[in-house]
Amino acid sequence: MKERLWKTAYVIAVLGMGVLVAGVFATQSKPESTQGPAAVGEWMITWSSTDTVAVHNSTHEELRFGPLVSIVGPVLSYVDSYVSEGGAHPSSGCSLQSVILGEKQSRAMITEILEEDEVVLALVNAWPVMTDLELRGPASLAELQERLVFSCAVDWEDLPFSFAVMDLRNDAAVVRFGLGHGCEAARGNNTQFDVLIPVPVDRQAWFRDAVAQQTLGMTETCGGTHEWRCCLEWNK
Repeated sequence: MKERLWKTAYVIAVLGMGVLVAGVFATQSKPESTQGPAAVGEWMITWSSTDTVAVHNSTHEELRFGPLVSIVGPVLSYVDSYVSEGGAHPSSGCSLQSVILGEKQSRAMITEILEEDEVVLALVNAWPVMTDLELRGPASLAELQERLVFSCAVDWEDLPFSFAVMDLRNDAAVVRFGLGHGCEAARGNNTQFDVLIPVPVDRQAWFRDAVAQQTLGMTETCGGTHEWRCCLEWNK
Protein backbone atom coordinates (compact mmCIF):
# COMPACT_ATOMS: atom_id res chain seq x y z
CA MET A 1 0.00 0.00 0.00
CA LYS A 2 1.43 3.31 -1.02
CA GLU A 3 2.07 5.55 1.96
CA ARG A 4 0.26 8.86 1.92
CA LEU A 5 2.72 11.69 1.80
CA TRP A 6 2.31 15.34 2.46
CA LYS A 7 4.47 18.17 1.31
CA THR A 8 5.57 21.39 2.94
CA ALA A 9 6.52 24.19 0.62
CA TYR A 10 8.79 26.98 1.74
CA VAL A 11 8.18 30.19 -0.16
CA ILE A 12 10.32 33.25 0.39
CA ALA A 13 9.03 36.53 -1.01
CA VAL A 14 11.41 39.46 -1.18
CA LEU A 15 9.31 42.64 -1.10
CA GLY A 16 10.23 45.56 -3.36
CA MET A 17 12.38 43.44 -5.67
CA GLY A 18 9.66 41.31 -7.17
CA VAL A 19 11.80 38.28 -6.55
CA LEU A 20 10.09 35.04 -5.60
CA VAL A 21 12.19 32.17 -4.44
CA ALA A 22 10.37 28.87 -4.06
CA GLY A 23 10.74 25.23 -4.45
CA VAL A 24 12.17 23.38 -1.51
CA PHE A 25 9.73 20.60 -0.74
CA ALA A 26 10.15 18.33 2.25
CA THR A 27 8.41 14.97 2.12
CA GLN A 28 7.64 12.96 5.23
CA SER A 29 5.15 10.44 6.62
CA LYS A 30 1.96 11.83 8.08
CA PRO A 31 2.00 11.57 11.89
CA GLU A 32 -0.14 8.93 13.62
CA SER A 33 -3.49 10.46 14.58
CA THR A 34 -4.39 10.56 18.27
CA GLN A 35 -7.93 9.83 19.44
CA GLY A 36 -9.81 10.78 22.57
CA PRO A 37 -9.73 12.15 25.13
CA ALA A 38 -11.74 9.99 27.52
CA ALA A 39 -11.96 10.75 31.23
CA VAL A 40 -11.34 8.08 33.86
CA GLY A 41 -11.69 9.80 37.23
CA GLU A 42 -8.80 12.27 37.44
CA TRP A 43 -7.08 10.79 34.38
CA MET A 44 -7.41 11.89 30.76
CA ILE A 45 -6.83 9.13 28.23
CA THR A 46 -5.72 9.51 24.61
CA TRP A 47 -4.77 6.70 22.26
CA SER A 48 -3.56 5.71 18.82
CA SER A 49 -3.23 2.35 17.08
CA THR A 50 0.14 1.79 18.76
CA ASP A 51 -0.13 3.10 22.32
CA THR A 52 -2.25 4.64 25.08
CA VAL A 53 -1.38 7.68 27.21
CA ALA A 54 -2.99 8.53 30.57
CA VAL A 55 -2.27 11.93 32.17
CA HIS A 56 -3.38 12.84 35.71
CA ASN A 57 -5.22 16.17 35.77
CA SER A 58 -3.67 17.39 39.05
CA THR A 59 -0.21 15.84 39.26
CA HIS A 60 0.38 15.67 35.48
CA GLU A 61 1.83 12.19 35.96
CA GLU A 62 1.95 10.39 32.61
CA LEU A 63 1.47 6.65 32.11
CA ARG A 64 1.92 4.74 28.87
CA PHE A 65 0.37 1.43 27.85
CA GLY A 66 -0.04 -0.66 24.73
CA PRO A 67 -2.95 -0.34 22.26
CA LEU A 68 -6.24 0.37 24.04
CA VAL A 69 -8.91 -2.35 23.98
CA SER A 70 -11.52 -1.18 26.49
CA ILE A 71 -12.39 1.32 29.22
CA VAL A 72 -15.11 0.34 31.71
CA GLY A 73 -15.50 2.49 34.83
CA PRO A 74 -12.02 2.93 36.33
CA VAL A 75 -10.57 -0.08 34.49
CA LEU A 76 -8.47 0.26 31.34
CA SER A 77 -7.48 -2.83 29.32
CA TYR A 78 -4.77 -2.92 26.68
CA VAL A 79 -2.60 -5.20 24.54
CA ASP A 80 0.81 -5.96 26.03
CA SER A 81 3.21 -7.49 23.50
CA TYR A 82 6.93 -7.82 22.99
CA VAL A 83 9.45 -9.30 20.59
CA SER A 84 13.03 -10.13 21.63
CA GLU A 85 15.32 -11.13 18.78
CA GLY A 86 18.67 -11.15 20.58
CA GLY A 87 20.50 -14.17 21.96
CA ALA A 88 20.32 -17.81 21.02
CA HIS A 89 16.57 -18.10 21.63
CA PRO A 90 14.44 -15.24 20.24
CA SER A 91 11.25 -14.74 22.21
CA SER A 92 7.86 -13.08 21.83
CA GLY A 93 4.68 -12.78 23.81
CA CYS A 94 1.27 -11.16 23.75
CA SER A 95 -1.47 -10.86 26.35
CA LEU A 96 -4.26 -8.60 27.53
CA GLN A 97 -3.57 -6.60 30.68
CA SER A 98 -5.80 -4.41 32.83
CA VAL A 99 -5.12 -1.55 35.23
CA ILE A 100 -7.32 0.44 37.57
CA LEU A 101 -6.75 4.19 37.47
CA GLY A 102 -7.21 5.88 40.83
CA GLU A 103 -4.82 8.21 42.65
CA LYS A 104 -2.20 5.79 41.38
CA GLN A 105 -2.48 2.91 38.95
CA SER A 106 -2.43 -0.75 39.90
CA ARG A 107 -3.29 -4.02 38.20
CA ALA A 108 -7.02 -4.56 37.93
CA MET A 109 -8.76 -7.86 38.59
CA ILE A 110 -11.89 -8.69 36.64
CA THR A 111 -13.80 -8.61 39.94
CA GLU A 112 -13.42 -4.82 39.88
CA ILE A 113 -16.19 -4.67 37.27
CA LEU A 114 -18.02 -8.03 37.50
CA GLU A 115 -19.23 -10.33 40.28
CA GLU A 116 -16.81 -13.09 41.25
CA ASP A 117 -19.33 -15.94 41.29
CA GLU A 118 -20.51 -15.06 37.76
CA VAL A 119 -16.91 -14.83 36.54
CA VAL A 120 -16.06 -18.25 38.00
CA LEU A 121 -19.20 -19.83 36.52
CA ALA A 122 -18.37 -18.49 33.06
CA LEU A 123 -14.73 -19.56 33.27
CA VAL A 124 -15.30 -23.16 34.36
CA ASN A 125 -17.54 -23.61 31.30
CA ALA A 126 -14.97 -22.17 28.90
CA TRP A 127 -13.24 -24.91 26.93
CA PRO A 128 -9.60 -23.81 27.56
CA VAL A 129 -10.23 -23.74 31.33
CA MET A 130 -12.21 -26.98 31.41
CA THR A 131 -9.40 -28.91 29.73
CA ASP A 132 -6.85 -27.87 32.38
CA LEU A 133 -9.12 -27.96 35.43
CA GLU A 134 -8.31 -30.85 37.78
CA LEU A 135 -11.61 -30.81 39.71
CA ARG A 136 -14.95 -29.16 39.05
CA GLY A 137 -16.82 -26.73 41.24
CA PRO A 138 -14.34 -24.10 42.54
CA ALA A 139 -16.02 -21.58 44.84
CA SER A 140 -13.77 -18.61 44.08
CA LEU A 141 -11.40 -17.22 41.47
CA ALA A 142 -8.44 -17.99 43.74
CA GLU A 143 -9.58 -21.61 44.14
CA LEU A 144 -10.05 -21.89 40.38
CA GLN A 145 -6.44 -20.83 39.85
CA GLU A 146 -5.22 -23.32 42.44
CA ARG A 147 -7.04 -26.16 40.68
CA LEU A 148 -5.77 -25.31 37.21
CA VAL A 149 -3.01 -27.68 36.16
CA PHE A 150 0.34 -25.95 35.59
CA SER A 151 0.69 -25.31 31.88
CA CYS A 152 3.78 -24.27 29.97
CA ALA A 153 1.50 -23.19 27.14
CA VAL A 154 -0.85 -20.97 29.20
CA ASP A 155 -0.07 -18.42 31.93
CA TRP A 156 -3.03 -19.26 34.19
CA GLU A 157 -1.46 -17.20 36.98
CA ASP A 158 -2.42 -14.05 35.05
CA LEU A 159 -6.03 -15.13 34.50
CA PRO A 160 -7.72 -12.52 36.79
CA PHE A 161 -5.78 -9.63 35.18
CA SER A 162 -5.65 -10.62 31.48
CA PHE A 163 -9.01 -9.47 30.18
CA ALA A 164 -10.85 -6.81 28.20
CA VAL A 165 -14.52 -6.08 27.54
CA MET A 166 -15.33 -6.44 23.85
CA ASP A 167 -19.07 -5.79 23.73
CA LEU A 168 -22.30 -5.52 25.73
CA ARG A 169 -25.31 -7.70 24.96
CA ASN A 170 -28.38 -6.62 26.85
CA ASP A 171 -27.15 -7.01 30.44
CA ALA A 172 -24.22 -9.34 29.71
CA ALA A 173 -20.64 -8.40 28.88
CA VAL A 174 -18.61 -10.19 26.23
CA VAL A 175 -15.30 -10.55 28.06
CA ARG A 176 -12.14 -11.63 26.28
CA PHE A 177 -9.33 -13.32 28.17
CA GLY A 178 -5.94 -13.13 26.47
CA LEU A 179 -3.15 -15.12 28.11
CA GLY A 180 0.50 -15.46 27.20
CA HIS A 181 2.74 -18.51 27.58
CA GLY A 182 3.45 -20.10 30.95
CA CYS A 183 7.14 -20.79 30.40
CA GLU A 184 9.83 -19.88 27.89
CA ALA A 185 9.75 -23.30 26.23
CA ALA A 186 6.34 -22.23 24.86
CA ARG A 187 7.35 -18.66 24.04
CA GLY A 188 5.11 -16.99 21.50
CA ASN A 189 2.12 -19.12 22.47
CA ASN A 190 -1.12 -17.19 23.09
CA THR A 191 -4.49 -18.40 24.38
CA GLN A 192 -7.54 -16.25 23.75
CA PHE A 193 -11.18 -16.96 24.55
CA ASP A 194 -14.45 -15.08 25.07
CA VAL A 195 -17.18 -15.60 27.65
CA LEU A 196 -20.52 -13.96 28.43
CA ILE A 197 -20.82 -12.65 32.00
CA PRO A 198 -23.91 -10.92 33.46
CA VAL A 199 -23.34 -7.31 34.52
CA PRO A 200 -24.38 -6.56 38.13
CA VAL A 201 -27.05 -3.89 38.54
CA ASP A 202 -24.81 -1.53 40.50
CA ARG A 203 -22.21 -1.46 37.67
CA GLN A 204 -24.47 -1.27 34.65
CA ALA A 205 -23.95 2.49 34.39
CA TRP A 206 -20.22 1.91 33.74
CA PHE A 207 -21.03 -0.41 30.85
CA ARG A 208 -23.71 1.87 29.40
CA ASP A 209 -21.24 4.76 29.47
CA ALA A 210 -18.63 2.58 27.73
CA VAL A 211 -21.12 1.75 24.96
CA ALA A 212 -22.03 5.43 24.56
CA GLN A 213 -18.35 6.44 24.40
CA GLN A 214 -17.47 3.49 22.13
CA THR A 215 -14.74 2.23 24.45
CA LEU A 216 -15.44 -1.51 24.10
CA GLY A 217 -13.52 -3.77 21.72
CA MET A 218 -11.52 -0.85 20.38
CA THR A 219 -8.68 -2.69 18.64
CA GLU A 220 -7.45 -6.06 17.45
CA THR A 221 -6.13 -8.25 20.25
CA CYS A 222 -3.43 -10.91 20.28
CA GLY A 223 -5.32 -13.65 18.50
CA GLY A 224 -4.54 -17.10 19.73
CA THR A 225 -2.45 -20.12 19.02
CA HIS A 226 -5.44 -21.63 20.84
CA GLU A 227 -8.67 -19.68 20.39
CA TRP A 228 -12.27 -20.31 21.49
CA ARG A 229 -15.38 -18.13 21.40
CA CYS A 230 -18.54 -18.24 23.42
CA CYS A 231 -20.75 -16.76 20.73
CA LEU A 232 -20.53 -18.19 17.23
CA GLU A 233 -22.39 -15.27 15.64
CA TRP A 234 -20.10 -12.69 17.24
CA ASN A 235 -17.16 -11.81 15.01
CA LYS A 236 -15.71 -8.59 16.41
